Amino acid sequence: MIKLLFLAVLMLSAPAASSSIVQIPSTNISFTPPDGFTLLTEAEIHAKFPSRTGPASAVGNERRTTTVAYDVRDVAVTDAILESQLQEISATTARAVPGFALVEQDMRTINGRRWAYIEFKSTAIDADIRNILMMSAYEGRMVVLNFNSTASDFNDLELQLRKSILSLSQGE
Repeated sequence: MIKLLFLAVLMLSAPAASSSIVQIPSTNISFTPPDGFTLLTEAEIHAKFPSRTGPASAVGNERRTTTVAYDVRDVAVTDAILESQLQEISATTARAVPGFALVEQDMRTINGRRWAYIEFKSTAIDADIRNILMMSAYEGRMVVLNFNSTASDFNDLELQLRKSILSLSQGE
């Protein structure tokens, strides 16, 4: 009993890791971001995603050159709709994103949940970009995650980003 109490106190007094589990708001879906990633402030989100349809939340590395943006959209969707529309979603993304080059697209099951997966390269004003866009149905709405990284960061962080993708899970 004393050992358990000591462990509980020790755990509560230990500093929190910067890559703690991220809960996607209004869902039971969570993921573990790469080491060292922290929440972006509202100002950082607006600067990085200036569109008024930008994400509600994001985590990123210290320089904010690699981020994981996440949101729940009020778009009526099911897994079947995502699967049937995957080609069209990719084509629409290709028209909207400068320098779009498809790497891979498919439907994936990660820890029991179906995800539409689109990985692509693109260009920004000052860098080549690597994106992994993921979408899933959740209670009739769409959960969206976008793993966005400069090409140079992606080379260094790819394994951590893919591990973060595989950490996607849903609670009870």
